[in-house]
Amino acid sequence: MECDLAAGGEAVLGRDQAHYLGNVMRLAPGDETALFNGRDGEWRGILTRMAKREAVLEVGERLRAQSAPPDLHLLFAPIKKARTDFIAEKAAEMGAAAIRPVFTRFTNSERVNEDRLRAHGVEAAEQCGLLTVPEVLPAMRLDRLLDGWDAARRIMFCDETADHGAAGAALTAAGPGPWAVLIGLSMAGKQAVLLYLSIVRAVLFMGVSFYVVDVYGALGVAIASCVFLVLNELVSLLIAKKMLGIWTGLSMANPFLLLKK
Repeated sequence: MECDLAAGGEAVLGRDQAHYLGNVMRLAPGDETALFNGRDGEWRGILTRMAKREAVLEVGERLRAQSAPPDLHLLFAPIKKARTDFIAEKAAEMGAAAIRPVFTRFTNSERVNEDRLRAHGVEAAEQCGLLTVPEVLPAMRLDRLLDGWDAARRIMFCDETADHGAAGAALTAAGPGPWAVLIGLSMAGKQAVLLYLSIVRAVLFMGVSFYVVDVYGALGVAIASCVFLVLNELVSLLIAKKMLGIWTGLSMANPFLLLKK
């Protein structure tokens, strides 16, 4: 919540939070809950009035003093919406002080809903009993961010393709912060294989479909599908063997099976 908290005061919640208390948590006047705003610690709240558009709680005693999160920032390249929300949730759960979406030349997402990210951070903090929510910093292009970067905060780039030994040893050698962790700029080997397989699948389907439909007419649709499945399986086997060094009975109907190999 945004308002200040102190014993004997009142906390007025808006429509969304009132809906959550009344319809999700099923609280009624007289019931208690915990309140926090990220500044004043955790306080006992007693619901005194519930309406459709707002809820009012009386602030009781303080339950926990405010604690400060580690001075750690998370910089990440946005991905698909649901997975970007997942990143915000996990950043909150792990105690990041701030998160910032960064756009690169290869970023799939063009826009980021910063209010949505903050809402997911608040939800994660509530579920985990945390007293702080990561600050959502404005999204920026990576080159502009680096041009104006504060040299006092070091950046740790998490490269999934690199082989630098145990992560624990690398972190110990890195020394104290403050730090910013940068993730999502590289593609791991298995992710690259999935991308190549998807491209091959699309090209095969397009080529086989055009040829067979042109030759066999309406019947060509069924024939093209069967031929595509056979060729697709064969090519996926060959690519998986060449790039991963394994023979695997991978069906492209479920390409994520490759991630389990």
